[in-house]
Amino acid sequence: MYKKNITFSVLILALMTAMPVSSAELSYTNISIGYQAQTSDDLGFDLDSDGIKFDGSLAVTDRVFLRADYFSLRSDTVNFGRASGVVDSARFSIGLGLHFPVAANTDLVTTFSYANVDKDFLNTSIDEDGVIVSGGIRSKPTDIVELGANVNYVDIGNKEDVGFGVTGRVFVLPVASIGLSYDKLDNSDKFTVDLRYDF
Repeated sequence: MYKKNITFSVLILALMTAMPVSSAELSYTNISIGYQAQTSDDLGFDLDSDGIKFDGSLAVTDRVFLRADYFSLRSDTVNFGRASGVVDSARFSIGLGLHFPVAANTDLVTTFSYANVDKDFLNTSIDEDGVIVSGGIRSKPTDIVELGANVNYVDIGNKEDVGFGVTGRVFVLPVASIGLSYDKLDNSDKFTVDLRYDF
């Protein structure tokens, strides 16, 4: 847990030393904080959870960027036979991304990430590692609107999954925006609302 917090803190500090970008460009150096709600059945039963999520990205060349995210969720109370309790889950991922322009302010984007997932309920703890590969398109058709769509491949523990995600974002300032995203996998649905700052 300490290694995860240190890695994320280093990324945030690096982001804060960067210069703001033009409002007309897609930014690959940014930080965000958001609220996430998830419905899943990967433990064998329906589970509703919500919590907080952090994202960060750092451009290292014109085509390459580093990225990381972390979320921590807590479920509603669940009955486990004679016992009841909540499920706490957290995921940390860090990886490398590539982007290629296909039109004005429109990029093809792919990311390759290592991920670690922790789940705790009653006296049981699950700790799994794996990879997440994502590919899609990102576009900023106007100065105040950004759109994105992607396909995701997830292989964590002994489970493989393929899904998709869509994102819409409205800029309230040239470098600050509010985003709404939906991510779908076979066993989960996620909605996220966030605030992002571009550097």
